Amino acid sequence: MKLNTENDAVFDFLTAHGFSPDFEEVAADWSARQYFRVVDGEGKPAILMVCLDDAQRALMQSFITIAGKLRDVGLSAPEIYAQNLDAGFMLLEDFGNQEFAQLIEKEPQSSEGLYGLAGEVLVTLRSQPEMAEGLPDYFSTAVAQGHVRVLDWYVPTILKQQIEPLWRDEYQEIWKNIEAGLPEPQTGFVHIDYHPANLMLMTGKAGLNQCGILDFQNACRGPIAYDYTNLLKDIRHDVPQDVQEKILQLALENMSEDEQQSFKAWYDVLALQFHFRIAGQVIKLALETGRDDLLEFLPRTLSYIREELQNPFFTELKTFFEKAGVDFNQSDISPHKKHISEPAF
Repeated sequence: MKLNTENDAVFDFLTAHGFSPDFEEVAADWSARQYFRVVDGEGKPAILMVCLDDAQRALMQSFITIAGKLRDVGLSAPEIYAQNLDAGFMLLEDFGNQEFAQLIEKEPQSSEGLYGLAGEVLVTLRSQPEMAEGLPDYFSTAVAQGHVRVLDWYVPTILKQQIEPLWRDEYQEIWKNIEAGLPEPQTGFVHIDYHPANLMLMTGKAGLNQCGILDFQNACRGPIAYDYTNLLKDIRHDVPQDVQEKILQLALENMSEDEQQSFKAWYDVLALQFHFRIAGQVIKLALETGRDDLLEFLPRTLSYIREELQNPFFTELKTFFEKAGVDFNQSDISPHKKHISEPAF
């Protein structure tokens, strides 16, 4: 894949820092970022991050800051070798190619150990309140508000018509009532995108340092239960039930009874909101950027939603969608822009 920029700018950046101008794409994500493996004159590998989108480029400083925070508390985040924030280029430590997600897929028997390691990292992050200092508030982020995308993108795609204007108001009012019934959440550092595709096994290291952490530039201060929803209710993989229970039990250790009840309640709410956001997000990206490949995540996402809506806590929400004629069984879809009214965001 070629970079969407003048190659000379990339080559000048690489050669200025002693790296070969040859590069190989190694990863892609849901954003406008691109990643390439490069080597220096001595054969030392590094990862070239390229951010061509203005919004993504603005997050590069956040990546640098949070990487330092993670390393300061003894966790594995990439070292930054070089950077040009104006151009959107950064050279990072190469964590290799042993991605948790790929290992779990190839060796299912490894899942308990890898998820266990990921869960221990979350416990460590919770024990470091300074990690969340200076970070954005979760409830003001697009992630927290993004659950409305199920209504703005998935529902009209299924119904093949634009949604009624009052539906959004009713939907938001239901969520307002749900959240009003929740206890105060335990808050701390929230990675925001904590799942096996963003975790790397570092075989040359010991303890928690074996877990290399990536893609944390959107981290914020928020409910600590959120990262567990991404990890255990993963849209890419089914996590064995016994593994889910062990990781959640680890999370609840050393909590008071009130804290445990708060964690469980927020876990349920954040999981449903997460899956609502994804159900709309994959359609949004398919229509706006041509990422039809992301629609493959719909079947598992919808399966989560159907299960989660059985929770009595979400009865009013379940009724709302039933009245709209949406049962979350349709994943074989053909999105069309004519069905989308102006979305909330």
